[in-house]
Amino acid sequence: MAVITLDFNIRRGDSATFEAVIDGKHDDRLVYFTAKRDRELTTARLIDKSNQQPGELTTVYDGGNDETTVTIPIVPEDTQDLTVELIQIDIESVNALDSTDVETPANGTMSIEFDVRTEFDGCDLPSEPVTFQQIDASDFQVDSLMWVQDVDGVRTMVELTIDELKTELGI
Repeated sequence: MAVITLDFNIRRGDSATFEAVIDGKHDDRLVYFTAKRDRELTTARLIDKSNQQPGELTTVYDGGNDETTVTIPIVPEDTQDLTVELIQIDIESVNALDSTDVETPANGTMSIEFDVRTEFDGCDLPSEPVTFQQIDASDFQVDSLMWVQDVDGVRTMVELTIDELKTELGI
């Protein structure tokens, strides 16, 4: 299977529709479009769409060329609150009858361009950049603690399980 590279550009808060043509038959599989700040395992999903939810994305198979067109509609709500300029994206395809049969036929980046004019013009906003990150509890282990740690001037979310904390404390 060939993995294609996707590179999309969109203005924050705008609507757009992107298409990816991937090898093989995927219209009978669970297909996901996911966007995250980075490719780390526990990073929260910024955009998460699937062909199982009406209107999120569609898959159409072309048997003559043995390829599937994945159509991904991006609506203003998907990007209006994003503060990061470049996000990582991929398309994942999972066999609906065997969840261990997983393929990633496409990946790449989505560049978010910012408008000069915003609803916050003239506001007295903090001088430090503030990022609001949606956190999905399913991205974390049960019985874990979360906090913000400064690493070389960059604030980072850190996770520590209760068992790891006990080990650190010698309990």
